[in-house]
Order: sequence, then structure tokens, then C-alpha cells
Amino acid sequence: MSVAGSLEEPFFAGCQAAGVPLIRVMANFKGEMGYFDAEAAMRAQLEAAVPLSEKYNVTIGVQQHYGNGVFNSMELRHLLDGFDRNRVGAIWDAAHSGLAGEDAAKGLGIVWDYLCLINLKAAYYKRVNGPEAEQARFKPYFTTARHGNTDWDKALAFCHAHGYQGPVCFPAEYTDEANVLTYIAQDLAYAKSLMQQDA
Repeated sequence: MSVAGSLEEPFFAGCQAAGVPLIRVMANFKGEMGYFDAEAAMRAQLEAAVPLSEKYNVTIGVQQHYGNGVFNSMELRHLLDGFDRNRVGAIWDAAHSGLAGEDAAKGLGIVWDYLCLINLKAAYYKRVNGPEAEQARFKPYFTTARHGNTDWDKALAFCHAHGYQGPVCFPAEYTDEANVLTYIAQDLAYAKSLMQQDA
């Protein structure tokens, strides 16, 4: 169980009171700051929040996300390097790892020592303007498991082979929001079949 939140003390206190062991955050860098300066600022925020994590016994999970912040697994590992994994961990997101062009097993292997949660969702880049346009434009399209850039079978097989015991989250994020319930039911069934295959 986890909750998306901030690194403010009320979130930690609320999670402890509700029995939620994990706060999910993303390192999205905004403004004109260069990447390494932004990363250092994010590390400082995490370091400042570690005493709250200890006080309330709630772990901080950082997820990678396409865009200007921490995008791929190596960037996430670099951000977390040196932290106590019981206080600050990695959330590996299958969709965003795929958008970064990563192989699932490689991405998971990079963050393995810090892994505290897996998000299973799927995406690919879809062109949003026509072939006659002077400049091609692409946006992420969140789709069902079998149609994204990440191989869920490979991801779950890697986790099984390495003894992963942590939580797996199904965010049910789809660009076609009208059919979310149909798609998540299909993806849950697919993931269950993969897990049974690896058992």
C-alpha cells in the first residue's frame, strides 16, 4: 500500500496513522536549473525528509518519469545512491522505463538494491501531427500491457528469478480513459497469467 504525496511532515504522520508504509514522489525538475544542480536539490530534499521517515517509519519511494526530471533507471539509481534503502527507495515504473527505451531486466537490475515498488503500466510514443508537418511531434500514449514499450513478461520473470517480495501496483493509467475498467481487467489477468507461469 502506498500514497502519492509530498515530503511534508503531515503526509508522514497521516501515513503512519493509516498504516500506509510508503509515500510516492517523483523527481520532476522544473525551471532553468541544470540537471545536476536539480538533482542535488532533490537529494537535499530527500536528506531533509529522512528524519521524518525514521520518526514515522514510512519509506520514501522515488519514481522515474518521462520529461525533465529523473527519467531512466540509471538516473534514479544515481539520485538514490548512498541512501538507506529502508528510508529512501526506488519505484520502477514499466511505462516510463519503456519510454526511456530501456530493456525491462536491465532497468530493474540497475535499481534492484533500492527497489521498493513496481508500477506495471504500459506506454509508447505516438506521433500527434501528420507526415506533412515540418517538425514531427510525439507524445506518450498509455496503453495495455501487450502494446507498450516494456515487456511485462521479462520484467516479472526477472523479479521472480531474483526473489522480489515487494508490492506490485497497477496504476490503471490509459490514454483512452473511457475504457479504463476493461483495460485494467485485461492487464490484471495478463499479469496474473505471467506470475503463475513464473511460479
